[in-house]
Amino acid sequence: MPPRFEASYFALYAITDKGSIIFGLSIVGAITDATGDIRLGFWFLAMLIGLPLPLVYLVDADRGRSDAVAIVKELKICGKTRMKMHILDVITE
Repeated sequence: MPPRFEASYFALYAITDKGSIIFGLSIVGAITDATGDIRLGFWFLAMLIGLPLPLVYLVDADRGRSDAVAIVKELKICGKTRMKMHILDVITE
């Protein structure tokens, strides 16, 4: 996550969190209504959690950090004050 963009990413997280609650409850409710068993709805949720796990292992966190620093440098957000440069140095360590 690029420094000083934390609020934007948190807002995106908040919106997707609310959407997942609405869709998740609706889908589990539909499965429960169709089958009469709430356990099948939870198996569906477990599948949704388990399926993306292999993709998580493919994420290169170090490359993400270096890309975030490059974005900050490109946008010229850091580099104007000493504190901002210190934050950039801490991130790149």
